[in-house]
Amino acid sequence: METVRKTYEGPRVIEDPSLVQLATTAQPQIRIEYRKTDQVFSVGDRGPWAMMRGKVDENPSVVARARFIASSMQFFLSIPFDLDSRDIVIRGLETKSWGGRIFDAVTIGFRGGSYPWPGDVMTLWFQRPNSLLDRCFWTATGEGSEFGPPPNHIWITWEKHAPVDGVPLARVWSFYQAESDGTMKEKKFDLEITNAVGNRSFLPVLFRQPIIEPRVRRLPSVGGEKPTPPAPIIQRL
Repeated sequence: METVRKTYEGPRVIEDPSLVQLATTAQPQIRIEYRKTDQVFSVGDRGPWAMMRGKVDENPSVVARARFIASSMQFFLSIPFDLDSRDIVIRGLETKSWGGRIFDAVTIGFRGGSYPWPGDVMTLWFQRPNSLLDRCFWTATGEGSEFGPPPNHIWITWEKHAPVDGVPLARVWSFYQAESDGTMKEKKFDLEITNAVGNRSFLPVLFRQPIIEPRVRRLPSVGGEKPTPPAPIIQRL
């Protein structure tokens, strides 16, 4: 997916184009490449990792941010199929109304695995009668969130669904900071999907942390002898 992330900072709106690639294997894998800021966040079959300005960054706070962003985005991209997982605990189902519309709201928890954190709780609102995911109230306990130290209370809304290979995909995602009782405080950012392609296969290595080549330190020659420089290459025209 080609996406544009819009962050609200006062009267300004900052746009950050990105590319999202998702492999729906037995263990879902995702790679998010922020092109404008030259950052890559990914969660593969060997865990989360991040690249900042072309180099692997193993700082724990950066890796935590990579895991939070990639894992949460992978989860929401895979709904409603995730709800059949043994790592999902259904805590309740009820009918809710919002803006004159009726929704089926399911509250879920997590046992762990490749999903968000075991302490998280989500209430997912599905539209009637088409069952499209409309909004979610999320108590997030994972480190690395842009919303501050956990726990965080977050509203996410989805709009402008368009089909990708027959599957509806919301093109506009909006993220709001909230109080514990669900009261919205402020919008943090939007994520707009400008282009999406389905049914693509990716090599597993794409979602794995790049191998860091060991640095070789040159030692001085024995006896103080200077190494012989290579002969110059003469190019004949």
